[in-house]
Amino acid sequence: MISNNLFYQPNTAGIDFDAASGGTWSGARVENNLSTNAISAPSVSGATFNGNLPSATPNLLNPSGFDFHLQAASPAIGAGLTTAQVTNDFEGVCRPQGAGYDIGAFER
Repeated sequence: MISNNLFYQPNTAGIDFDAASGGTWSGARVENNLSTNAISAPSVSGATFNGNLPSATPNLLNPSGFDFHLQAASPAIGAGLTTAQVTNDFEGVCRPQGAGYDIGAFER
């Protein structure tokens, strides 16, 4: 599962699958990710895509200063997937703080 990731200005796509190799990703899930660039659809079979925010503006606090906390107007707030394995954010703050998990490293 690839979920709750925030990709800020990736060079190509936030999540990209190697089109040349193809293959099967049976049961792979790509869910609730946000990218300022695309999240490409795979040329592989078996992967499902749900709840992603491709080509979205995350409204980060100060990305040029490497502060990737979310501003109040961020579409990433409450848009994450609830996962039992991740109960705290990067700073140890319990998830969720609001109605749902936030996408990215920091819970608002």
